[in-house]
Amino acid sequence: MIGAAPGRFPCRHLSARFAMLKKVSYFALVILGVLVVLGILQPESVRSEVRSRSLGYFGPMLAWLDWGGQHISPGDTTEFKTLRDATAEIARLRRQNEEMQVKVQLAGDLQKKVDSLQEQLNFKKESMYSVVAARVIGRDPVTWWNKLLINRGHNDGITPDMPVVTPRGVIGKVGIVKPDFAEVILMIDTNCKISAVIQETNEQGIVVGEGSVQGEGNFHQGKPRAKITFISRKAQIGPNQLVFTSSMGGVFPPGLPIGIITEIINNRQSNYGLYQEALVEPVVDFSRIEHVFVITGVKEPGQQQ
Repeated sequence: MIGAAPGRFPCRHLSARFAMLKKVSYFALVILGVLVVLGILQPESVRSEVRSRSLGYFGPMLAWLDWGGQHISPGDTTEFKTLRDATAEIARLRRQNEEMQVKVQLAGDLQKKVDSLQEQLNFKKESMYSVVAARVIGRDPVTWWNKLLINRGHNDGITPDMPVVTPRGVIGKVGIVKPDFAEVILMIDTNCKISAVIQETNEQGIVVGEGSVQGEGNFHQGKPRAKITFISRKAQIGPNQLVFTSSMGGVFPPGLPIGIITEIINNRQSNYGLYQEALVEPVVDFSRIEHVFVITGVKEPGQQQ
């Protein structure tokens, strides 16, 4: 150790030195014990000779051990204590770091909830429709990509076929309704059909869900999907075009975002089929639905929610 005080050993050598002293001490004590026992059984003249030779052999060793004990100063034990303190401090800092990581994660989750609630509040306030806010209370793993339950029902003015949305876009429509809860059929289910229009071309079509496979959903690049069909073969459609609800179906009001075209299945160059079809990626993340809105009608002039 650079700058160690005279007469003191570096901290890193102390443990090795103590181990060596302990071994030598044990060895010396064993030898002395054997000699003492043997000496007791011998005549006085022999015992005197043994004492004399023992002092000659072991005297320097005992003196060296005594010197080592005298030169291990209190400062050396202080260095041991300092090392223990440093180890304890490192452990404490690690625990503190883990706690801070948890707090940062919780703060991030809380901020996401706040942002989500603010988005819902703005949607309800700015929407041209009368809506009922609802919370998702149930989702069966077998029908995960088909249906969910919400905590609103007949008692809240909910009826079958009412549109269900989030601030991002279309979720689906109301199915079975009970007094205090209702079933929502998701737009990615094969039983949900939505009249739609492609924004860039104004082409009309029908969006239908692609169904599910063993309750896990029919995935396209890791996400459940739908498709838009009954598009004219003459229509100019392509990827990244936006799909919205149209006013043709009578269930969904026009202008609600549905999804984005990702791939053309049957195009206008094909020699088969009466219509074009395209895959649609929903704008809503169906794996993370917690709150929805049920559209119950159109706001009256001056009506606030």
